[in-house]
Amino acid sequence: MGTQQTLIYSFVARGTVILAEFTGFKGNFIGIASQCMQKLPASNNRFTYNCDGHTFNYLVENGFTYCVVAIESAGRQIPIAFLERVKDDFNKRYGGGKATTAGANSLKKEFGPKLKEHMQYCADHPEEINKLAKVKAQVSEVKGVMMENIEKVLDRGEKIELLVDKSDNLRSQAQDFRKQGTKIRRKMWFENMKIKLIVFVLAFAVSLWFRYLEVKLKMVELSSVSSLTPIAPSQDASEPKQNSATLYGVAQPSFSYLNVNNPPSRSSQQSSASPMKDSLKSDARYKAVKHEDRERSFNEYISEQKAAEKLIEGKEKTKHDEEQEVERVRTKAHRTEAVESYKALLVETIKDPQASWTESKPKLERDPQGRAANPHLDQSDSEKLFRDHVKTLHERCVVDISVDASSRETEDGKTVVNSWSTAKQLLKNDPRYNKMPRKDGESLWWRHAEEIQRQKLVRNQESEKHA
Repeated sequence: MGTQQTLIYSFVARGTVILAEFTGFKGNFIGIASQCMQKLPASNNRFTYNCDGHTFNYLVENGFTYCVVAIESAGRQIPIAFLERVKDDFNKRYGGGKATTAGANSLKKEFGPKLKEHMQYCADHPEEINKLAKVKAQVSEVKGVMMENIEKVLDRGEKIELLVDKSDNLRSQAQDFRKQGTKIRRKMWFENMKIKLIVFVLAFAVSLWFRYLEVKLKMVELSSVSSLTPIAPSQDASEPKQNSATLYGVAQPSFSYLNVNNPPSRSSQQSSASPMKDSLKSDARYKAVKHEDRERSFNEYISEQKAAEKLIEGKEKTKHDEEQEVERVRTKAHRTEAVESYKALLVETIKDPQASWTESKPKLERDPQGRAANPHLDQSDSEKLFRDHVKTLHERCVVDISVDASSRETEDGKTVVNSWSTAKQLLKNDPRYNKMPRKDGESLWWRHAEEIQRQKLVRNQESEKHA
């Protein structure tokens, strides 16, 4: 595409004084270009006007105006690229020197041929010009975005300082929290050791008590056996005292012998001594007892056996109850120790309020101390303790809105304690706020805002009292 078909006229002016120009055509476009230049604003910018099938393109920068007249079909990119090339070449040659004092058309002889060369180049290489224009447009866009971001950063200078202060406060709070966690863990360890010592002492005392009961029971049995030693029949059978001694010293061993070899059932114990006669009447000790005393001695022996059985059953029941109580205390102590150990593990391991149970469970199970795999802690209890810990981390994010921040008002009278939108603008750059579930943010904020207002009211009342 030739020069005659695209770019037809160009000039460079300082203010409204044309310093250099070039054209290979004749027409009224020269006058129109001059008139349009008179109406251009003084600010740096690009302007394009359409008239009679031509486009009048202007580039205003630092008091100099660069103009090119092109046919309308040439588009906008080629004329703008031409103006950029002319501007760079002109500034390179005359920047800060001759151009600031030159008169009208004084540079036409020097710079006019350069205008012709640039017009010819842009007309002959439209594809290259389009590519360069696109690249420059992208660079300008990136530059604009960067400038906008820089302005935003400067505007947020105060907020950044506030966030830095908050970060320092959070760091100090984290250190205090770590120290407090270590202190609590040591305290719980001492408490657990105390509980273990108490349980051990109780178990030892119970074992001594049972040992004492066993020894006492053996002594009672030995004394009862020694009291049943056989006594020879007396020659004077008519004496009542001798018959009584024979009754307990002779007949009862026979009954004990029957109880050892063939223990009587409860139904037989409740019956009379008559069924036992066949097994006893051949025993000399049985014959030595009077006939009227035999059944009475048998019934007394059965009563003693029942009393001994009840005593043994009562001791066994007491022992069983005491063992159950000791086991209950031991289980409770183990569970308390497991819960506190697991809480300490959560404090050490889980610090992200966005952590999930499924992702954190394997991490907790890899604890070298095995606190997550304690047999005294159920799976449901572990998950509940985890969710309570995460909820505590969520609520801690809300505490960052301080009482001092609540006194700052916007132009429309809003503060961070009476406007959720204002508080959200302050919190949206905090990574903890971004990790918090959206549905919980506003409710937690309202709760914290009410607490701040309550504290402020209490402080004002105390100030009034002192005044």
